[in-house]
Amino acid sequence: METSLMQNRTQLSTSLFTNYDEIKTSNEKLHSHPQYELVFTIGDEGTRFVGDNVSSFFCNDLVLVGPNLPHCWQSNNLSDPIFNTREVKVHFDQSFFGKEFYEMPEMKKVKNLLLLAQRGVVFSNETAAKMGNKIMQLSGKSNWLRVIELLSIICELAESDFNVLASETYTKSCKSGDDKLSNIYNYLMENHQRDINLKEIADFSNMNTTAFCRYFKKATSKTFSDILNIIRVGFACKKLLDTKLSISEIGYSCGYQNITYFNRQFKDIKKLTPTRYRLQYNNCA
Repeated sequence: METSLMQNRTQLSTSLFTNYDEIKTSNEKLHSHPQYELVFTIGDEGTRFVGDNVSSFFCNDLVLVGPNLPHCWQSNNLSDPIFNTREVKVHFDQSFFGKEFYEMPEMKKVKNLLLLAQRGVVFSNETAAKMGNKIMQLSGKSNWLRVIELLSIICELAESDFNVLASETYTKSCKSGDDKLSNIYNYLMENHQRDINLKEIADFSNMNTTAFCRYFKKATSKTFSDILNIIRVGFACKKLLDTKLSISEIGYSCGYQNITYFNRQFKDIKKLTPTRYRLQYNNCA
């Protein structure tokens, strides 16, 4: 997956951009932009990519994506010629309310939410259902009413339950604006299901293996194999919850040639065995 950078779509006459659309999310490509983006997806399901996180999304999916964090939503309904996904996107700049505003004691939770959104956050179904109408109505507001309503929405979201999506390691590359590192991650995500050796990824990065290892370790504080395992385990988690494939089938489909090694890596990263992970999260569904 190649990342594309979307330039600021906000016009100079307004400090936030809202858009309601009916589109095929399956056609969306991995992209990033310098603004925060609040995405409310209605009446669709598919796969959500946020940084190195790969998850399923369902009806009423509400996510806040931070600046320069690659993301995309891909619908399961590509083959349906008449199906359209309804979605609302709200873009606002990091300096939307001013730096001093976030230092107010009352804004402590909002500041924390925006900080964690640099890794992407997904809100609970209850929160999405509660906030959905407010978000959809934003585009119909004008001037100061839209600003006040967005502040109200962000404050309520900051008080709600949410989960962080991308790993801290991945977002280091986004913060630094390192396109090379982002492209390496995207290459690994797109090719995780097959054997990828060090020479291949070094060649892709236009470096020799020694230079690549030095660069990658400095940029991520992890080795190439560490990151590849994190990405593969992310895809495995999705398949554990979305399919009835056996543990072995999932391990092989995510690029592991040795299931014992897959189980060990999975437990090291998720602190649960694949079997326990499936049982625990299916019981919570």
